[in-house]
Amino acid sequence: MNSKHSTRSSRGQSVVIMVLLGVLAGLWLTAIFGSLLPTFRKVGVNKATNLARTAAETGLDWAVDKMSSASTRNSVDLGTPVAYTGTLPSGVTGISVTVSNVACPTNAACYTSALDPNNAGNQLNGAGNQWRTVTSTATLASGRSKAIRAVLMPQVTNSSNPFWVWAMASYTTVSGNTPSTPIKTYSYDSSNGKNPQTSKNNYGGDVGANGSIDLGNSNIYGKVRTYGKSANVTGSAAKVYETITATGSVSGAIVGNGKANINVLNNGGASGVPSATPIVQNAAANPIPLLNIPSHSTAATLPGSGNVAAGQYKVNTLAAQNITITSGPVEIFVEGSSSKIDFSGNITLANGLTPKDLRIYYSGSEDVHLDNGKSFTGVVYAPNALVHFDNGGKLFGSVVSKSIVLDNGSEFYYDTNLANLSMGGGGVSVSGFRTISYQEL
Repeated sequence: MNSKHSTRSSRGQSVVIMVLLGVLAGLWLTAIFGSLLPTFRKVGVNKATNLARTAAETGLDWAVDKMSSASTRNSVDLGTPVAYTGTLPSGVTGISVTVSNVACPTNAACYTSALDPNNAGNQLNGAGNQWRTVTSTATLASGRSKAIRAVLMPQVTNSSNPFWVWAMASYTTVSGNTPSTPIKTYSYDSSNGKNPQTSKNNYGGDVGANGSIDLGNSNIYGKVRTYGKSANVTGSAAKVYETITATGSVSGAIVGNGKANINVLNNGGASGVPSATPIVQNAAANPIPLLNIPSHSTAATLPGSGNVAAGQYKVNTLAAQNITITSGPVEIFVEGSSSKIDFSGNITLANGLTPKDLRIYYSGSEDVHLDNGKSFTGVVYAPNALVHFDNGGKLFGSVVSKSIVLDNGSEFYYDTNLANLSMGGGGVSVSGFRTISYQEL
């Protein structure tokens, strides 16, 4: 009897021990899998992150390649986000690229100008900064996304090509009004010694801009051309006597001999106008370059009156001077903390001198006015300023500025001999970009 009871007790104890061991084993296995699960999850997250990062890098490389080629730069440079057009990696639903301006670094702690050939960063820092940031964002099918950003430093070329090839040109926009007396542009040849107003040509008075151009009701005896990305040409009653070429759309402006409703693809050779295809939309173009400003550390102070001979001069304000340029070239540098230009005085050129003999460089940002019947002969470079033409002012030569406003009766006479003028080594253009920083966002 005792023997049977002992056997049953041993079996019961064995069952209890087995159950306890099973529970302990289960708890042990649960603990092991519980400790491993975050690792598995982390591996999955890292795999997705790496995929998104790699895809974002693909988009970044694609954008930098396009930015570094002048023929494809406009397709991605500035504006709204652009979708990557290459083959998407498996598991990636899209890559978006955005190109933005960034201020040229001047802090030696993050940027050394000595590494920038010809101090190109400073040359390009006016008139619309040429430094860029490129942000590439990749999105996975799971919804996870990753963004990376790079800063691009412009690489420049000092071109020997002619810089002064427009009656007027803007680094941003040209804005036209609809006054009773429209703005007009012409061209003339200073080498023949004739009066530019009586020997003017109904062609060659070209207008260009890196942004959109609104001609208002101007009469442009020449070409109109936009050079920036998706820049349009409009005009409420404008007449363009040669051609319109735009990187965006063209609307409202009349092309041809000025007769109503002429807006065709062949102007048939209007009087005095070479035959051409007058309207080209969505054209590719390189932006108008910046000018390489000549060195002028030894420039003399510009006198307020009297004769001025060939040389370099500096002044804080070009306004009430009454001077005669007796020989050329005369280069005037208008610069300083309160610098401005106001053609309220009289600057005249001696007989035999032409626009190439008077060159004005303005580094300030105050508005420049040529109006109230004032006349100026020369070239004006104002990359940070708005230039306003109004009330019958006349310019013989060429002007390049940050922006231009056209209003009420002023006239422009582009001197075709300026196309042979190379100032300060010619135009400074962006030949490509170099990545100088990289950041995960």
